[in-house]
Amino acid sequence: MAIKVLGHLGALAACFASSLCAGCAGTARANARSSEALDVHELVERVGQTFRNLDHLAAEIVVESSGPSGLGAAQPRPGGKLRLKVLMASPNRFRVDAIEAGRAIATIAGDGEQIQEWDGRNNSWTRYPYASCISGSRGPRLICDRAGMSAIVFPLGRYAECWVGKESSYAAWLESVVSEGEARTLSRNDARYGKLDVLVVRKRMRHGALSASMKASFAFAADTHLPVWEEQDTSGRALLLPVFKSKDHFVYSEVDTGRTLDPEGFHFAAPSGSRFIDPEELLAPGSPLIGKPAPEVDLFRLDGGRITLSEFQDGRPLVVVFWATWCIPCKREIKALENHLKSDSTIPETVRVLLVNTDDAEGTMRDYVKRHAFGFEAIHDRDGAAAKAFQVNGLPTSILVNPEGAVVRVWTGWAGDEQLREIDAELRRLAQSE
Repeated sequence: MAIKVLGHLGALAACFASSLCAGCAGTARANARSSEALDVHELVERVGQTFRNLDHLAAEIVVESSGPSGLGAAQPRPGGKLRLKVLMASPNRFRVDAIEAGRAIATIAGDGEQIQEWDGRNNSWTRYPYASCISGSRGPRLICDRAGMSAIVFPLGRYAECWVGKESSYAAWLESVVSEGEARTLSRNDARYGKLDVLVVRKRMRHGALSASMKASFAFAADTHLPVWEEQDTSGRALLLPVFKSKDHFVYSEVDTGRTLDPEGFHFAAPSGSRFIDPEELLAPGSPLIGKPAPEVDLFRLDGGRITLSEFQDGRPLVVVFWATWCIPCKREIKALENHLKSDSTIPETVRVLLVNTDDAEGTMRDYVKRHAFGFEAIHDRDGAAAKAFQVNGLPTSILVNPEGAVVRVWTGWAGDEQLREIDAELRRLAQSE
């Protein structure tokens, strides 16, 4: 039982990192609070406008982490500092170099046509077309995600248009953060940075006996509304016993939005002796579930009734989408599937789609579904058992089950039209084999 509880708590803690950035952070505390604070939405709009107007950005970001610690820290990450050198330029050029203890450990660079990733710890690299990541979450970060270096892709999630797209720009991301928790603003004067506008967000989540809380603070220079520091504190409890605690800091320095950046700075040549990895190898579906019967799990309808997965199978292929209300790629996939199945008359009523919410409180999920009127049935993974059984390690995760109940394909993330074509091709293949 203890192992099961701690495993769920680790997943609960991971959801904070994915929904409120790959590690939010900060440094020096403000000294004095002013009585004049912007409204939450006014601050979000001002920050969003700043980033929408950016043509160039150069910065250094120091990432400092402590934790996770405690009984629930099943996969501890070492504390310490990571320095990120960030270059961003319109249109769609970027470079992030990660340096640890004075040594380069990773690079992601894109010149608008090609994207390259390099993992210095095992001296391997990959390259793929920029167009392959415009609409989805498969890149850039193929190597870096697998190597556990989420910090290096954090700046891309904020500034690189090719990864997240305009719908998930910094402004949209910040709006989603505010919508997920209790938000307020402060106006402070800092001895080093001058006047700051600070956004504070608190979020609480529960999974049965497990609970977690997070407090994230984002400080922006009041005159430019560029970031100065961020911090995130996360803790978890099980049956009133503290089992998880972590703290992350991001400190921005040398932020420059004015100088012209050398185009050559966005090119990266892998060091001599680096091993090339085919990007298709990194993207290949490798789930151990493929070819095996779909796990039988209990799920809960919006009315609270219990139902098993096999009860949803009615002789048609079943697409199971694991999602959460905070997950922007999840919402994109659900909308795309709805539009595609409605518009394509060649596959009428030949597939069933089931939306399994696995990262929200049941009430949060129920209210969200009522407001948005999904065209598919949405159910709740109350204790995370379904996500665990299907080995879900990221959202969205989509699983295609054939009419016989076997898993055919697993997709992690949302790659837009490319993934929609893959799903469509698999459905047509299943229809022809009947």
